[in-house]
This record gives sequence, structure tokens and C-alpha cells, in this order.
Amino acid sequence: MKSHVINEPQLYSLEDLLSVKERTLIEEMKEMVTSWLQHVDNCGLCRGKGFICELCAKEEIIYPFQLDTAVQCQMCRTCFHKACYTDTCPKCDRIRSRRTMNAQDKEKLVASSQIMTD
Repeated sequence: MKSHVINEPQLYSLEDLLSVKERTLIEEMKEMVTSWLQHVDNCGLCRGKGFICELCAKEEIIYPFQLDTAVQCQMCRTCFHKACYTDTCPKCDRIRSRRTMNAQDKEKLVASSQIMTD
């Protein structure tokens, strides 16, 4: 695979365009993607960047690039199975809940310190 196809995907040579027409470029790209996916499956660092769907808790690791099976929360970037996700992110819900509790705790602290100073 030519480096410009990977590093600058918007840049194609005439040879690349002929490869598209002859369907050889797509075969090269399929081989490259297969190789990358195998690497991700076998590399501890790459696997560590994957997600476990906390909605179904299956031990299968999912990744944002799995467009057919995974969806990513636009706020916190957590991934879920498409079949599990219902437009409500439990991680975002927890973050909102903590923020609300922290704000309420701060209000209580301010109110109690005002009572003590009075």
C-alpha cells in the first residue's frame, strides 16, 4: 500500500484511480484493514483502548471504528453495542448525577457555614 493513501487519504494519483477502476485498490485496502484488525485483536495496548458495553456487560471488546455494531456517545465517547444503546448514556447520567450531588453538597456547606458565622 502506498504511504500517501494512508497518510493523505484525500490525495490520489492517476495510478490510484486506475487501481480503483480495476478493483485492485479495494483488494489492497481490504488486506490492510484485515491486518490492522488482527493487530488490534492481538495487541494489549490496542485492546486496552476498547470498550465493554456496560449496558449488556458482555466481555466482548468493542471499538468506535466498528460502525456496523457499535455506537459512541457524543458527550463522553464511551462505546456501546448499537442493539443495546437507547440514546441514554449511563456514564453521562452518572456524571450529571455526581455534579448535581456536588452542587447540592456545596450549597449545604455554604448554608451551614453561614449559620455558624451568624
